[in-house]
Amino acid sequence: MKNRTLVVLCFFICTWMAVNAAENYKFRTLSPDGGFYYDGVKSIEQDKDGFVWVMMDYELYRFDGYKYKKYYPRFAEIAPTKRWIFIGMDSDEKGNLYVNTNNGLYRHDRISDKFERVFGNVTLLKIDGRDRLWVRRDNLYGLPDTITGEIRIPEYDGKKATYVNPAFCVHNKDVYTFVYRQVYRYNEAENHFSFCMRLPGKGGNIRFARARAGKMWVYVDKEGLYKIDLSSFEIEEHSKAFTGCEENGLREFYVDRKGKVWLGTMEGLYIFDSATGAMMEYKHSTTDAFSLPNNSVWKIYEDRQGNVWIGTYSGKLCYVDMEEGNAFRSYLAGSSGLNYAPVSAFAEDEDYLWIGTEGGGVNRMDKRTGEFRLLADGQNVVSNNIKSLMMDGGRNLWVSMFRGGIEVFDGGRRETAHYKRGRDGAGELLVNDVRKTVLEGDSGLWVAYQYPAPKISYFSFKEKMFKHISLDSVGNYDYLFDILKQGERTLWAISNEALYRVDTQTGEIRKVQPGDSEYLGLFTFCLDDNGNIWIGTIGNGLIKFDTNTLEFIPMKDALQRDVYSIYSICYSDGKVWMGTDDGLCCYDTASERLMKFDKRENTQGQVYYPLAVLKGKDGKL
Repeated sequence: MKNRTLVVLCFFICTWMAVNAAENYKFRTLSPDGGFYYDGVKSIEQDKDGFVWVMMDYELYRFDGYKYKKYYPRFAEIAPTKRWIFIGMDSDEKGNLYVNTNNGLYRHDRISDKFERVFGNVTLLKIDGRDRLWVRRDNLYGLPDTITGEIRIPEYDGKKATYVNPAFCVHNKDVYTFVYRQVYRYNEAENHFSFCMRLPGKGGNIRFARARAGKMWVYVDKEGLYKIDLSSFEIEEHSKAFTGCEENGLREFYVDRKGKVWLGTMEGLYIFDSATGAMMEYKHSTTDAFSLPNNSVWKIYEDRQGNVWIGTYSGKLCYVDMEEGNAFRSYLAGSSGLNYAPVSAFAEDEDYLWIGTEGGGVNRMDKRTGEFRLLADGQNVVSNNIKSLMMDGGRNLWVSMFRGGIEVFDGGRRETAHYKRGRDGAGELLVNDVRKTVLEGDSGLWVAYQYPAPKISYFSFKEKMFKHISLDSVGNYDYLFDILKQGERTLWAISNEALYRVDTQTGEIRKVQPGDSEYLGLFTFCLDDNGNIWIGTIGNGLIKFDTNTLEFIPMKDALQRDVYSIYSICYSDGKVWMGTDDGLCCYDTASERLMKFDKRENTQGQVYYPLAVLKGKDGKL
């Protein structure tokens, strides 16, 4: 999923949240169609700059989040007549990336974007928690001297070892290696490995080891998994239920932040939860876009943000956002407590989310418990067709209705005021079909109507009167669809054909239309952090409006014409979220990338209700 402001855009209601159940993991494939190469992804590494490096036998790629860059040509330049095979890689906190090849160990120079040879041939390389480089040669681990070319091999309790398992484990600043079934920890002060414990029995050797949060998990073929407490080196758990993984060609081993063990095999991915004893199996599915891209798992790697990357056979790469799960939670009418659908409006205070419906009045959801009720005990609205909700600074809820005018509910005193158009009309609403209200500080509010003329009203809290303002001197029958405030003195209104900018202090009005009076089907809009307006249209996708130059900039090319009609829109943290007639879309304004979400991610439908969007105060709606 990161610290980010979250957004609710609704078909009825969709809520972004973290789901921890393993069955909700989504494997998002990032490799090109067809994969990088026919062989498997053997190593993945994220460097300090955030680049993700992907290695196969005969190619090395760098991924910047959008595109991949090949690096085999850089090595071919070093020795054009040699064959290059990539073996492994690792990176340190200084920004160095080390790549092990059949022609020696190389380090990436970030300035020249080239690799320089720093050491001779080794079989494995590892970086520990102190940024030290370890290498394995002749079945032993040691610390290489890149100047002399020598490897300093630590002793094991004062004796020279003849064999050390390939498994290598780093936990904080400690380094663990393994001799058959014995666990050793590196003593930096004395430059040797000290004995810690020996696994019971006389079976196989320790094949895999991972440590986190003071625990170590080690895997032994045909014996299963041992969980060891690193403070006492006592075995806390021993699980043997891994026969299927071994029979399917166990290749990779990883432990996530929750202590669940991931096992990559040639026939799928298995995730073991020792707390419940459950073993989950994941495989590729031709009907699920978020399944493993290939069943043969070669590499499992956790990046610096906690995402898990999986490299598979056939050059396929995917990642799992561990905090994502099902991105959207749906509240359905009846089953969740919501009394009616569709949902048409939102407002919130510190304790409640207020939900307007098109036909069922106003619901109130307790943000702490998730419990639903109608507006308040013994209260409801004149009309059940809600168009807009607004909470003012005094925690008064303003309810705008079709054919019902505006009602105000005082949450503290439980008093109600009702404003509607009467026979007299003086100081009253223009019509009783209200589309939207927005606050004017603590002095009043602005009202837009479902009315065939570009007119708005200002309501003064002090005078309790409505003042009507015509935005266009040319008589026309354009409906206003949305209004929004910018700063302290600017109000924007939008019709199908134009934007209207109102100076709320001087009353000056300016009408802005696209060049040559082009009809774009303007419908709804939002402001970004730079003061630009993003406009959702009916039939013409997304438009950026520069409030300084008053220029309309269609985004059809950036969005590849994938978005046509936008009914609700909201800006958050550099992204424009759009409820459209073809699902929920998110446009990243910096990278110009579009993400689309549909029922596969637990959204309810494809068509979103007009203006039914709320950016929550707490970012967790």
